[in-house]
Amino acid sequence: TKCYTNEWSIVKTMNEPNEDHTIDSAIIKQWSQSFREWFYFPRNVIEAKPKIKGFENIRMTDVPTIYQIPDEDATRDRWFMSFVGFDGNGYQSFVVQSNNLVDWTEPRLAFGYGKNGDFDFGGRVLG
Repeated sequence: TKCYTNEWSIVKTMNEPNEDHTIDSAIIKQWSQSFREWFYFPRNVIEAKPKIKGFENIRMTDVPTIYQIPDEDATRDRWFMSFVGFDGNGYQSFVVQSNNLVDWTEPRLAFGYGKNGDFDFGGRVLG
């Protein structure tokens, strides 16, 4: 509740009239406090150009989404991440898995291109 209270007081304060329409630095510091001193991993978890056999032409990735499959004993320590890959022509979705949320293995296609002439011919995505 503290976060919501702080955000509301910031919004309320920002909506109060002020001559130069600036936000006071104390308000900005209060708002950003919960985002300070995070640990950032030194490399991308999923590279822009992932090395996926058969999909070497992927040159950009986006929309990483991490999840677990509930009620499946074998996956209790296993996480999955889906992401979108762009190859210059369209978008496809891929899935990788991890036991530690840092090292991702077993990349595979989740949704690829549809058949020529179909609505999803330019690609399909999950997310």
